[in-house]
Amino acid sequence: MRRRAACLTMKKYAILITVSVCLIAALSGIPALTDSMMTRVELTQVQKTTHQDYVYASGQVEQKYQKEVLSNFPLVIADILKEAGDPVQEGDVIFKVDKNATLDMMSSFGQYNSIPSGYLELIGAANASEVREMLPDTLEATEDGYISSMNCTIGAINEAGKVLCTIAKSDEVVARLSVNEISVPNVKIGQSVVLTGNGFQGKVFTGEIYKISPTAKKQLNGTTQETVVDVMVRIHEPDDSIKAGYTVKGQIVTSEKRQLQTIPYEAVLQDEQNIEFVYVLENGRAVRRDIQTGLELSDGVEVVEGLTPDDIVIFNAQQVKQDGEHVKVRG
Repeated sequence: MRRRAACLTMKKYAILITVSVCLIAALSGIPALTDSMMTRVELTQVQKTTHQDYVYASGQVEQKYQKEVLSNFPLVIADILKEAGDPVQEGDVIFKVDKNATLDMMSSFGQYNSIPSGYLELIGAANASEVREMLPDTLEATEDGYISSMNCTIGAINEAGKVLCTIAKSDEVVARLSVNEISVPNVKIGQSVVLTGNGFQGKVFTGEIYKISPTAKKQLNGTTQETVVDVMVRIHEPDDSIKAGYTVKGQIVTSEKRQLQTIPYEAVLQDEQNIEFVYVLENGRAVRRDIQTGLELSDGVEVVEGLTPDDIVIFNAQQVKQDGEHVKVRG
């Protein structure tokens, strides 16, 4: 009997030891199992970025002091006596007018070869005879200088108000930039401008805004029409590589440099109330932190409130399932 009881006792100890070993093995595997189930996250930090605001515009280079030669009447030009680059003095004849061709042109737009009333009203005449008397025989230079551009063809119709040529008084060049109406409120006289152009032989020029047009105008941008305001830029130290008539692109500096705090876009989430927030890592947990954002930049968004430079932010915020969740930093 004693031997049998001892045998039973030994079996009980064996079972107890086996169960204990299994429990220990099971318990030792729990951390590994829990670790494998935790959300893997990547971390980032608040970055300090130097930022400056710009307005971009395009236009052309032109002489600063120039006068447009135009006519108040529709004209057909018989002869052009000057070319681009020729010097002129006030009163020099630049164009000869073909009166007969001009009257024929006007009559061709009316019924029964008569001059339309619109032309008569424009010129201030009652009939063709008066029109002939009022049409100029020539168009002259209005001041001393040189012909900087010519925009007229012999025998072609030139509507009233068309610029036939321009007279420049000096070689000083400026840039005329067309700024979109949306950006105009940010543009001020005295602001610095960086100028580039395809014809500048790779050179970059700087300048300063000295005049802003008081009126806006419509212009085509590709296939769409936009409203723009002309801005005049004085070019610092231009050389022979920059010429009147060249196209130009301008980068207008509209603010002083300032320091911003930014984080990647991937770190920012938004809840049902449109409140923006991030998750920061605190004691192994993903803790929600509401933030206020500002400027949207090419590589991140400005954080105005809610974070400090010391905060460790979860980069892949979309992976976090809930506030306070235990997370594992991806190695």
